[in-house]
Amino acid sequence: MPDLKRIRTLDGYQVERQDFLYVPAPIGNWVPTAPYIDHFIYRETAIGRPAFMCTCGSFASVVNMGSGLMLMCHIHATIGEHTTGGGHWV
Repeated sequence: MPDLKRIRTLDGYQVERQDFLYVPAPIGNWVPTAPYIDHFIYRETAIGRPAFMCTCGSFASVVNMGSGLMLMCHIHATIGEHTTGGGHWV
């Protein structure tokens, strides 16, 4: 089973799972990341790409969960599974 706490991006950068990521204005606060088993949300540092990505390859979106905001995989939030077909919560 792969290491679900860190990955190396296609550009060679190592990124790690974080429980919260800072989302700048207009939110301007730390937002929890979705607790997936098979993927995680990370902050993308490459210029010209979405600021937040899922390890499945989709960009991540801030979603209102009713009880608060959460950074989620956009594809998972839209169709219920990741681009790889998984979508399991912790």
